[in-house]
Order: sequence, then C-alpha cells, then structure tokens
Amino acid sequence: MRSKSEHTRTRILDAAYESFWRSGFARTSVDAIAARAGLTKRTVYLYFRSKDDLLSAVLARYRELAAIRLDRIGSRMPADRDGLIDSFFGQLAGWAGSALVRLGIHAAGGRAGRSAGSSGTRHCAPGEDDDRNLACAAA
Repeated sequence: MRSKSEHTRTRILDAAYESFWRSGFARTSVDAIAARAGLTKRTVYLYFRSKDDLLSAVLARYRELAAIRLDRIGSRMPADRDGLIDSFFGQLAGWAGSALVRLGIHAAGGRAGRSAGSSGTRHCAPGEDDDRNLACAAA
C-alpha cells in the first residue's frame, strides 16, 4: 500500500499535469494546482520548492509512464520483420478506419451514415475487402 505522502505527491502531480495541459505553464498558478488537488498551497510547497520544480517532476513522471507503455507495446510486437510490418500496417488501418468512421459521423451532424455530398462509394483499405469485413465487401 502506498504511503499517505506518496499518495499526496501523486495527487499534486496529477493536478499539475491537468492544469498545465489545460491552461499552459505560464497561466497556471500554484493556487490553481492546489485547488485542483484538493489541498492547500502550503501543502504543495511542502512537496515542491517551486512551480518549476513541480513542472520538472510532472515531466519526469509522465516520461516514466510513457516508457512503461512503450515497453508494454514493444513486448507484444512480433519479433520477425514481416510480422512487425503486418502488425504496424494492421494497426494503422484500424486506426484510420476508426478515425474515418468518427469523421463520417461528425460530417453527418452526429448521425451514422454518409455525409452530405457523399457518393455512397466506400473505399476499402488493401486487404479489407475480404469475407471478414462484410460492410466493405458489400460496398
């Protein structure tokens, strides 16, 4: 179990990250970070000497989290070259497909279906026009 001081430090770092992300470093005050964390300004200064030190700690924390995520992603990747290429382009096609669906829904005013001016023709990604993807095969 984490200690109370470690939990408080994490709350401050999370609040600072959120504040810096939303308002930028220059427009974020230590008062705003303390309020977002549900703590006093004095408590924030017990953990961090300055807003600059707090920014440094936030960047270090999120660098560590990003490294952990990348290690996890890397451990799931195939070891062979062809497998890596297939995995990369498969994930890219999945991302592009979901992004295009979201764009299509947005263009249609939040309704599923084709947007105004659409010809109704669906362009399939390579390998997408097989039996596994009936929507593409039917288009």
